[in-house]
Amino acid sequence: MKITKKLAISQKECFDTIMNSVVHDVKAATGKKPLVQKLEGLKFKRKMANGSEAIMIITKCTPPAVYEFQTKTHVNTHTTSYTIEAITEHTCEVIYDETVEAKTSMARWNNILVGGMLGFTRKKRITRMLDGIEALVIQQHKDLVSKIEG
Repeated sequence: MKITKKLAISQKECFDTIMNSVVHDVKAATGKKPLVQKLEGLKFKRKMANGSEAIMIITKCTPPAVYEFQTKTHVNTHTTSYTIEAITEHTCEVIYDETVEAKTSMARWNNILVGGMLGFTRKKRITRMLDGIEALVIQQHKDLVSKIEG
């Protein structure tokens, strides 16, 4: 699944917001707060929403352009990437890409069926998440201006 979205924030602001979330997730899972420069190659276990456990591997972290990770479960390996391209100094384009590799043919068929049924919902959720990143950064700008003027 690939989603491309233009945002009215800079490439750096978008990347930094994603990284803040990643560092928070890593700290919640491991108790340690890593530096962004040390994220690539990091591997840790994470409890999923359904109660199962997954192995998370940060496969690429190239500020401010690329963040990629894998989520490995007993059934699938999900690879998710964010590629953030600067359009102007204050706008960017985010390319969200997600692939799923099944460990068995039964799991592959399950992914096809479930993916077909939930694909629209997932795209909507990712689009909302990207909109949320944009809204957060814009609100932070407004709060900063208010603080300076106040």
